[in-house]
Amino acid sequence: MIYAYIFMCLIFGTTFLAIKVGIQSGAAPFMYAGVRFAAAGVMILLYLIIRKISFPKELKSYLNLAFTGLCMTAIPFGALYWGEQYVSSGMAALLTATGPFMITAIQSVNEKRLPHFVQFAGLCAGLIGVYLVVLPHLEAGFSSVGLKGALAIVGSEFAFALGTIRSRKLLARGMTPLMLNGFQMFFGSLGLILASLLFETNPFSLSGGSGLAIGSLLYLILFGSIVAQGIYYWLVQRTNPVFPATWLYLSPLIALLVGFLFLNERVHWLGITGSLLILAGVFLTNFKDWRKMLRLRQSERSSLAK
Repeated sequence: MIYAYIFMCLIFGTTFLAIKVGIQSGAAPFMYAGVRFAAAGVMILLYLIIRKISFPKELKSYLNLAFTGLCMTAIPFGALYWGEQYVSSGMAALLTATGPFMITAIQSVNEKRLPHFVQFAGLCAGLIGVYLVVLPHLEAGFSSVGLKGALAIVGSEFAFALGTIRSRKLLARGMTPLMLNGFQMFFGSLGLILASLLFETNPFSLSGGSGLAIGSLLYLILFGSIVAQGIYYWLVQRTNPVFPATWLYLSPLIALLVGFLFLNERVHWLGITGSLLILAGVFLTNFKDWRKMLRLRQSERSSLAK
């Protein structure tokens, strides 16, 4: 189980590098993302068909799945792929770590309550961390910093948070995680492909390095969207949603490291400080879940000992 968890974190952490490689090879961002999720979604849905698992029969279910795909795939990954034209893969990974903070904020508004003090501290730490990560690039001047890319990625996490909250409701109604993942990726890919056809001048061309772009695309489809997600749901089934979700804590550091090693991306001490604050913020935001998990494990061990 631990080896599977480590393998999952390594895959998720390196997907940011794979995206960057594809974008630098000249792939159109929206089409590149759309093809990835269309292929992965179709593969999962075909697997469900082969296994003769029945699909939802109500139109409302498909409308909810389409909304989830828009929020969890089309908007956040469209912004991520487009944004990585202007920001490093390491920064992109760190900026996406703002997602849990968005979820906590939206839930607090929906439930008409303020976050717990520890959660609030986590939100503040994370936001300060994001500022420190972006700050060195702001000092270089607005024309080259990729501020618009950074803002697009952070802003898209609000849509991701909305989709996450909606997906929890769908899962609570009995939909399996695998079916939800397959349909939301498929519907999300349609939005990405439509955006490419509308806004990208030549969505099907590569300016160079087509071999690298295709290789990174295959890696993202097979490992990022199928293998890693499969391990994630396998861990959820055997542990709880908290433990596997901690990949969010490790992926930014992995992305920074591989971006530095393979793309010679700049690592500033403020970025390192900001990354630690983001990780601390995510941990504090989920502190109550961590504590519940530890108590549950201690209770299980005590029961086995008796």
